[in-house]
Amino acid sequence: MASKKKNQEKKEKTEKTENIVLKKKGFPYLTVYVLTIVIAGFVFYDTRQGNANKSVIIKVLKEYHACEYSHLAMDKIKNGLNWSSEKIEEQFPGLQQQIVIFSEPYVRLSINLVKIGRNFMYNLKEAALEKYPIINESIETYLPGLIESSQKAATNVYSTSVLYVNRSFDFLKNEVFVGQLSPEYMQKVILEALNTTQYKAVECYHWIYNKVQTSIE
Repeated sequence: MASKKKNQEKKEKTEKTENIVLKKKGFPYLTVYVLTIVIAGFVFYDTRQGNANKSVIIKVLKEYHACEYSHLAMDKIKNGLNWSSEKIEEQFPGLQQQIVIFSEPYVRLSINLVKIGRNFMYNLKEAALEKYPIINESIETYLPGLIESSQKAATNVYSTSVLYVNRSFDFLKNEVFVGQLSPEYMQKVILEALNTTQYKAVECYHWIYNKVQTSIE
């Protein structure tokens, strides 16, 4: 009777944890992916002159200690993954090795596809460089001065963009990132988020462990 009551309590606790985990689902992966691509492109455009020290983005990241906290986040994630790997190996010996063996052919296939794509882009670049003088000459013949004026326009657009980016950063720093959006408060929020993520990872592991134990019983 006592054993049955204990199993019932364990089942109720497991269901409660499961509901909490399900409520946390729905993370906007696509939005994060798109934002990452946009930010990476903007950083590349801002540092394309080859001098990262003059980059507005690099200066702002250094000022707000973004790199420092990104390293801290990576260390937390690394420690969490190592801890999870050890616990999984304790509960299911050999499982990770089987997964590695199973996924190895697919990893090789992915690498080969990347190589094929890289070679295709390289050949496309070589073809473009080869045909560029011919195209350039044709444009100058039929539309003289177009290339030079386009280069000047692109330079002016870039200079204007840099000017407005600098003004935008100054506005955000002095008018927006104050109070709860200040760097100090954001640092506190980031640390709390890291701790919460680590706690949820442990909670998820215990839920999986209890689920497995319940199934075995």
